Amino acid sequence: MTPLSQRDPKWGNLKLGFGTGTIYSFGCTITSLACLLETTPDIVNEKLKSVNGFAGTTKNLVVWSALSKAFPRIKSATRYTSYDNQVVKEAIERNGGCLVEVDGSRIGASRHWVLYLGNQEMIDPWFGNIKSTSYYAPVGCAVIDIDKTIAQNENMQDTILKKYNVKDEQELDRKIEEHVGTTWGGEDNGGFLGSERKKNRELEAKNDSISASLSDCRDKHALFVSRIIDKLNPFLGLPNASDEEKAMEAIEKMISENSSLVAELKSAQKKWSERETALLDENRQLHSELDSLQEEIDLMKKKHSDDILKLENKLKNAQQSIDAHNEDKADFELFKGLWSKIKEVLGIK
Repeated sequence: MTPLSQRDPKWGNLKLGFGTGTIYSFGCTITSLACLLETTPDIVNEKLKSVNGFAGTTKNLVVWSALSKAFPRIKSATRYTSYDNQVVKEAIERNGGCLVEVDGSRIGASRHWVLYLGNQEMIDPWFGNIKSTSYYAPVGCAVIDIDKTIAQNENMQDTILKKYNVKDEQELDRKIEEHVGTTWGGEDNGGFLGSERKKNRELEAKNDSISASLSDCRDKHALFVSRIIDKLNPFLGLPNASDEEKAMEAIEKMISENSSLVAELKSAQKKWSERETALLDENRQLHSELDSLQEEIDLMKKKHSDDILKLENKLKNAQQSIDAHNEDKADFELFKGLWSKIKEVLGIK
């Protein structure tokens, strides 16, 4: 586990919970939790606030029962008002650490929370390092049992949200939509993704149209066959609503001696079969084109991302060159001034 300090400037000045105090001054509990959960105090603070996980007159005391709501990986959180070494030892074996309440007089506080690690070591959030457990006198503890099967995914989610400086998945979704809509351009301003999205929609519309036509052809075919059967039933000696197979058997028997009619029927059937096959092939081709376009989009996104990074590096190098040039120019002007003074003193013209 990585030691963290509640006084770190990355989060130290943030308001703790719903009160006026800061994480710097009062954030020992959430910083110890952050170490145990392998995240950061600012994330713990925001997640607890989202489930009303702070209470008390100062509005910044952790509500232990709210921890499992804020962090699904937490199976349970049990607060002990007195210190039990066996309970702490078993909690460390299960979860890798245990929150312990200590006498905080050594740092000018009445109470303080630290994270016991075992082997007589602890993470002290006030100093942000590992100390001996003998540094403070323990007075209580809180056992946080963690479901390790989902902890890794939750940590990865927290890392992604922190990397892109967003509070939750909804804000991340909005940021991605804004990025795609502005950086890559919309359909009306010639942006790459925008134009490709338009092509995709056109292909999808064409595919939907072909699928609808194919479905319509099948419906018409079924209706046509049904009507033929209804018309022929009296002549074929079949009862009403006979199925297609029986009707076709009767028709084939009736026209078996008429080779010309049989040839026409077979030709019509062949054309229908060829048309259906062509429609299916076109449908598959459209799906293939859609997949190819998606691959091109992914490649272009990666290429443009790499190009942007290269341009940023070039810009940085150019700025450094400009700064160096400005420093040389300033030194030259200073030298010219000094030389003029020397010439005046020596009477040199």
